[in-house]
Amino acid sequence: SPLFNTVVELSRIIKSAINVPIIVGGPHTLIDCDGIMKTGTIDYCVRGEADFTVVSLLDYLLKGKNKIEEINGVSYRSNGTVIHNKQQEQISDLNRISFPARQLLKHNLYYHPFIKGKSCSSIITTRGCPFSCIFCFQMCKNPRRRSVENVISEIKESGDKYNIRDFEFFDETFNLERQWVIEFCDSLVKQGLKIRWRARCRPEFFTKEVVQSMEKAGCYMISMGVESANNCTLEWLKKNYTIEQVIRAIDLITREKIGLHGYFI
Repeated sequence: SPLFNTVVELSRIIKSAINVPIIVGGPHTLIDCDGIMKTGTIDYCVRGEADFTVVSLLDYLLKGKNKIEEINGVSYRSNGTVIHNKQQEQISDLNRISFPARQLLKHNLYYHPFIKGKSCSSIITTRGCPFSCIFCFQMCKNPRRRSVENVISEIKESGDKYNIRDFEFFDETFNLERQWVIEFCDSLVKQGLKIRWRARCRPEFFTKEVVQSMEKAGCYMISMGVESANNCTLEWLKKNYTIEQVIRAIDLITREKIGLHGYFI
């Protein structure tokens, strides 16, 4: 959303140079799709999860397959009128989604300050967040998680094919399910996958076993939403945890010598 005006300006520049369809996606399409389509330079909005929707849309645009009015999750213009097709259903089985096409990237060009110059990549193991922090927009509240085996397969492919050993887990709440985290970390250790990784976590879900498992499996940093040191503010933000739980999590993490990175709203 903060980049909306930039996207509109870029779309105008592109349209002035070459007549190609412009597709946009992301959370903002669920907030103000009408506003996006009124810009006049954006041709299609893919609302919500785009993994399968965008394939159908590209088949329509490039191969003449499908009917535009039958592609769920797409908004478009027809004779000057904005049409919003039926919303696409959420993907219940995340294991169905193929791994990112990392072969299309030059990994040495991507840098992250925590990685110290090594090739890195991001992985998402979950979608959805059940919480209601007032400063955050949720595309869905229903958490869905990939299997441990599926995530391990992506890590192996990244290492074997692209020599990537450093990862950012971009889940909104990586430690939402304690047992999954422990099983995942145990699998990394048992299979001898020596990787370095960082994850975003909530404080109230940490236990000593979880933190120790993460450290043994190569976690070098945990990013945690502290947001405020005042319980009244945390309650107002609807964080659903207390500063006492934050302090306890900090103690558990630092005892295991894992780096700690805090978010403060």
